Amino acid sequence: MRRSRIEKIEQYARYLRQDIPSVDDDRNTLCQCTNLRAFGKNCEYLLPVENDTFEVTLNWEIHLRFFHQEYAQNYSDILCYTTLVCDSGRLCLYWWDICDGVQQCMFGYDEETCDLLECNECDDDEYRSMNGMCISRRIFSRCTYLRGPAYNVAVDSISPFINYKYSTVLQDNVADLWWTVDDAEREITFELHVKTMGWISLGISPAGGMKGADIGVGWVDSNGNVHFQDRYASDFAKPVIDNTTTDWYAIRGREQNGWTAIQFKRLLDTCDSMDYPIKSGTNVVIFAYGLVDLDPFRPDSDISYHDNRRGSRIIPLRSYGQPPPEDKFAGLDFFDFRLNNYFVPSNDTTYHCQVYKAPANYKMKRHAIAHKILVDSGNQDLVHHLLLHECNPSAVFDDKNLPSGVCDEIVIQIESCYTNFVTVWAVGGDYVVEYTEEAGYPVGGDSSTKYYMIQMHYENPRQLSNRRDSSGIRFYLSKQLRQHDLGYLTFGTISNFLGLAIPPLVEQFVVDSYCPAKVTHNFPQSGITVLSAMPHTHLQGRSMWTKLIRNKTAVQYLFNAESYDFNYQYVNRLAKPIKLYPGDEFATRCVYNTMNKDTITLGGERTKDEMCLHFFTYYPRIDNFSACFTMNTIEWWQKMMNSTSEFDYQQTKQWLLDLKWTAELAAQWQRSYDDAPLHSVFARNGQFEDENLGQPSKYEDLKSAECIK
Repeated sequence: MRRSRIEKIEQYARYLRQDIPSVDDDRNTLCQCTNLRAFGKNCEYLLPVENDTFEVTLNWEIHLRFFHQEYAQNYSDILCYTTLVCDSGRLCLYWWDICDGVQQCMFGYDEETCDLLECNECDDDEYRSMNGMCISRRIFSRCTYLRGPAYNVAVDSISPFINYKYSTVLQDNVADLWWTVDDAEREITFELHVKTMGWISLGISPAGGMKGADIGVGWVDSNGNVHFQDRYASDFAKPVIDNTTTDWYAIRGREQNGWTAIQFKRLLDTCDSMDYPIKSGTNVVIFAYGLVDLDPFRPDSDISYHDNRRGSRIIPLRSYGQPPPEDKFAGLDFFDFRLNNYFVPSNDTTYHCQVYKAPANYKMKRHAIAHKILVDSGNQDLVHHLLLHECNPSAVFDDKNLPSGVCDEIVIQIESCYTNFVTVWAVGGDYVVEYTEEAGYPVGGDSSTKYYMIQMHYENPRQLSNRRDSSGIRFYLSKQLRQHDLGYLTFGTISNFLGLAIPPLVEQFVVDSYCPAKVTHNFPQSGITVLSAMPHTHLQGRSMWTKLIRNKTAVQYLFNAESYDFNYQYVNRLAKPIKLYPGDEFATRCVYNTMNKDTITLGGERTKDEMCLHFFTYYPRIDNFSACFTMNTIEWWQKMMNSTSEFDYQQTKQWLLDLKWTAELAAQWQRSYDDAPLHSVFARNGQFEDENLGQPSKYEDLKSAECIK
């Protein structure tokens, strides 16, 4: 627009004032090249990237358009985002692929800075078409399908058949989902509502696409009869009907007010090779719909490619926290810990730490009953995770000059603030979290915590500069105290190479840690009650669990994230609270996949490093135990290096980085890890204590669950 001729700009201004009619002519199309690496009338060319010359870039673009005309965009129709480097299989993305909640581009570029996009809200005299465009009422009759008027006419949905434990919006004003999990019967009941009079479908997918997806497809015919099919997609193709067995069962359905609602159920694990199990942890839910019913008696009547009438969500179906609406806390007192216009460095990864003084205006103890993560508008692409720590009660700071800076650069100043986590949020997690009705997080009064520290993790892979951030966290305070104070427990490994050293090119690498009974001896005799869990690894993590060990027998999982996705990290509310007692022990396991890496992965703070941390909330709060970590002993490391010299941290790390990995060496490394003696580090009363644990205690394991057929 800025480089357009003045006559064209004036013509566009007259068109906006409706002084002249619209001319259906591609020559009058103006495109805003918001990506600074784009140029051309329709933003169809990329500027050189990295070491490519301008000539190489231009020849590459011309080659694509000449030899792949089937993908070429008709720019007079709808703009195609050729400026995004994507691995979705198409030459470029359409506008409805941008900021649709589905990551299709490398590094998630198509889902970045969504709040900076121009709003596509329809005016009062417009309709929204099926592809999301706003259509003037004067021409709406030309559209084949409509989503309903955008002006002040309510588009009524229909109520669910029964009450459910969980619910979520899959797509605003298009698709809603309700569900309840019955752990005793090991089955799940769904109810899917979609704004269509055609077929609707819901599926469980391994990775968000069609390949390997287990899908239920249903419709309600003109006589009100419900039809439902169990389907499976072996590849990126039309899912076929599973004629070997039926594992999706329709219960009832109806059509009303332009919506179709079907209630159905299936087992969590059907033991069917053409079904995908609903695991604990994160699940990829996919949905799609058509515009007409299917006719099982007509061979040519089948589900077809559904254009943009589809979507996906990653949800912990078996432990969803059901985030509350923020207006539930309207009128309550609150306080914030926020950064103040922090200049984010252009490094690819930054860990910024900032200490805050506890709120001083609460002379009597108050209870925080919920928190909200505050991510600055426009910085969703930068903020990766936020950790809030309590500083040791003995910590002393200059209130006029509280520590603030890159964590590694001020580590000596803030070392007293690493012992206890208050809350954790990472990309993909819920922004609003409400605590249990029985307990609240204690603030003010005679609380021993006088200072807090935020650790903010910024991911800046494109090394952007001139970005500022004021993100943080808000706590809502109840008007009355609750019965108990909330506390936090953490299990896992030390987050450096002594705790994690994972070979490259392995399908599965297992890291175990163990928390011995001595750290729980001071638990109250009445026990503590665990409420929720949040597993945390980085990119290579695939699963994580923590087991409760009592009298050398595994009693149950504290939480089992069988399916873990780094990009979607949730606070998982336990289906039933779990009691812990003095003498209990805990085993934690993290499983990694490094098939996409050709170098070793070490424990560390950066996203390309790894972690193994399992966070839990509980009540009543105790001060004599907050975290238990392990690492392989120093003696084990010296043995692996065949060294008799005094242990040298940097020398050992360099030895790891210099190793030449083979499949045989990786297998040997796993065997050595399995048998390694452990060194325990645990936080007690605001201080770290450590000792050699040796070989973890053997315990009788849980019995594998058998499939129900």
